[in-house]
Order: sequence, then structure tokens, then C-alpha cells
Amino acid sequence: MKLLIISSNTDRSSFRERIAVYLDTLHDNGIDYAIGVLPYGLLARRKLFKSSRKFDGVFLHKKRLSLPDAFFLRRCCKKLIYNFDDAVMYDQN
Repeated sequence: MKLLIISSNTDRSSFRERIAVYLDTLHDNGIDYAIGVLPYGLLARRKLFKSSRKFDGVFLHKKRLSLPDAFFLRRCCKKLIYNFDDAVMYDQN
């Protein structure tokens, strides 16, 4: 199985605590993964989302996408896994 992990910032403590600690376990269980950092530009995002076609699933870490981005990613990927924080109703911007 191949998994694409998308995060807006891999240096965040939430990434280290929720994802990075499990990367060895994923690998040991036969799950190959790639980590993609969500770019700011529209074309770069579309390129990343199109690359998700090569993976069996996408794990979206703590990122609320715009409606067009969410629609495009969902059309490109086979399976989509969301990881939201408890305070998803608050805007981080």
C-alpha cells in the first residue's frame, strides 16, 4: 500500500506527535509513504493533488481546504483520510 501524507507544515508539533511517531510503524507494516507539503500556489497544489493518483490513499493532516481544492483532491485520489484537530470550528488564519 502507498500513502501520500499532506501537511501544511511538517515542523509543527502536531505533525511530530500525530504522524512522525508512526512513520516507522507504517513502514514496518508494509505501507510505503511520501510526505507532501501543501504549497501556496494554485498550480503547485494541483500538481500535488494530481500526484495522489499514484497512491492508494491520501492522509490530509490538519488542513481545511478551500472548496475547489477539496473537490479537485477528491477527484484525483482514491481514498481520502482527514485528520482534524478538536478545535476544527476555529479559524487558524
